[in-house]
Amino acid sequence: MKRLWLLIPAILIILALPKIRGGNGSGVTKQEIATGIEIAPAVADLGQVVYGEVAQTSFTLTNFTPTPLTITRVSTSCGCTKAKASAEKLTSYASTQIDVTFDPAVHQDDTDLGELTRTIYIETDNVNFPKVTAEIKAVVIKKQTEK
Repeated sequence: MKRLWLLIPAILIILALPKIRGGNGSGVTKQEIATGIEIAPAVADLGQVVYGEVAQTSFTLTNFTPTPLTITRVSTSCGCTKAKASAEKLTSYASTQIDVTFDPAVHQDDTDLGELTRTIYIETDNVNFPKVTAEIKAVVIKKQTEK
């Protein structure tokens, strides 16, 4: 009976281990999971975009870490998409806007017609969050000519 009482603290620690580790066995606490760098929305749907017109949207990048960070690079997956951060340096818990333009006619051919997804890459000097991504989606159509 005495041995059973000695096992109870060990059993309780084992049962609590997933909660201590954030439930995923990674050793990361739930508080650490809630901190980081976030971009919102993760996906911006531009809807229908007429070929030859330029669509615009923006994302909000927030530094939820207790340390300042610097945006070291903003790039995109295609030349038809341009992105620029309003601020390169973010103090802890601060946000900046990422402005994005999408010009499906930049290639001057039909490669940017139909359903498209383009990715925005934001690189930072934070070693735990070196790259954050977001996407834009659009359906590019040709302008209907009037008869």
